[in-house]
Amino acid sequence: MTQVKHDGWYEGAGLAPRSEAITLIAEKFIAHYPESAPLPSIVPTQDGNLLAEWDALGDPSVDIHLSTLTACFHAFGEDAPDVKQDFLLSSETHWTDFFVFLVTTPPPMKQHSNNTFTYVIPEKARIQTALDSRLRGNDVGE
Repeated sequence: MTQVKHDGWYEGAGLAPRSEAITLIAEKFIAHYPESAPLPSIVPTQDGNLLAEWDALGDPSVDIHLSTLTACFHAFGEDAPDVKQDFLLSSETHWTDFFVFLVTTPPPMKQHSNNTFTYVIPEKARIQTALDSRLRGNDVGE
């Protein structure tokens, strides 16, 4: 994540996200983002928040509202309903729920060797166990 330090960063407009909020988000992603999930691009928005976007079918993205520590996931279904889910991110449990959602709720993403992504439905219990273990600082083998 690149920090934007001053308002007016986007063609003379655009609020700069608060640096302490960016630090918090970066720490959560670094510590707990599932290794099995592809990395998103995370960019500032003109209203001082963050947007995470994945290069995958359905254009999945998450709007992260820094002042309220909330997030809204969106993905567009081709032959299925669109997915929209809101999250509170003010506690470790909320963050765990958010990251579990990213890898267990359709459309979860799997990267192939040719750098394309497809959606898969992983075994929810295995993912939850792995995330719980990572949150406790343990490594879990596949």
